Amino acid sequence: KFQYTDSGLADGSKYYYRITAFNNREIESDFSSTLEGSTISKPKGLQATGDMIREVHLQWHPSPFAEIEGYRIYRNTTPEGTFERIGELDSKDKNIFVDEQNLGDAVTYYYRMTVYNQEGHETGLSEIASAVTKGKPPTPEGLIAQSGLVKEVKLTWKVRPEEEVKGYYIFWNNAEAGEFQQVGKVKGRDKTTFVDKGDRNRPLDDNETYYYMITSYNKVDVTSDPSAKASATTKPRPTAPTGLTAKGGLPSKIALAWNTSPETDIKRFHLYRQGSEEKAKFKEIKKLPVEKTEYEDVKLDHGTTYFYRIQPEDKD
Repeated sequence: KFQYTDSGLADGSKYYYRITAFNNREIESDFSSTLEGSTISKPKGLQATGDMIREVHLQWHPSPFAEIEGYRIYRNTTPEGTFERIGELDSKDKNIFVDEQNLGDAVTYYYRMTVYNQEGHETGLSEIASAVTKGKPPTPEGLIAQSGLVKEVKLTWKVRPEEEVKGYYIFWNNAEAGEFQQVGKVKGRDKTTFVDKGDRNRPLDDNETYYYMITSYNKVDVTSDPSAKASATTKPRPTAPTGLTAKGGLPSKIALAWNTSPETDIKRFHLYRQGSEEKAKFKEIKKLPVEKTEYEDVKLDHGTTYFYRIQPEDKD
């Protein structure tokens, strides 16, 4: 036997060796000349960069030893205890590793590493490097809900300047308190408007108040805390006209009059008439301009009773 492996040595240390020969009586020869050997050092310069969304970037000084095969990466959630191997690089020239394995948000992770040779033997663990992953994205601000629209609400808010923001979620409720329901998703950090028109299962009504809040989301769909609430009231239907009168006793006609509408955005009036016959229904007989407050219904049957209703229509 002409070789011997000395194991269990410290990393990055020098050792000196001499040997002797001995016979069957345990009598030794003189010492040989001295040989010098060095163990491979642990990896140095390990640095961890955090503040990223569920990933940590590691970098270190490449090992100067030609005998090594590559590097092994270890991770833990505390600086003490057992570190778990999470990666292996099979080249001594590589000195960058990106950890994306099941990371959480706003969590501190601790890393150590080793170098290994062709036989798979590795050094002890390096010094610890740590980094914190990015937490929730920032909360949107400046949410405004526009009132006065017909069966819809327009929302606007301030753009979030952070590049991590990939878009926004919209939440709705018909009361200020209680659970809010997600009703929309806006893709894109720079898009800051949303029009809620309701849907088949959630129709918006006239003259009703609705409440909204929004969150931002990032590339892995982590959402921010909700924004401050904003509310808006949909446009009410026009007020029914008052003072409608019908003057009979005229030959083949009835004179109608009514009060002008108090709203400023009335577009026209719809006049309806119903005969006195059984099962008669109201039918529209005339569309009248908004400035009209009277009308004569002519060419009517003599001695017949008629009923009238009038309905305003606004510009919407």
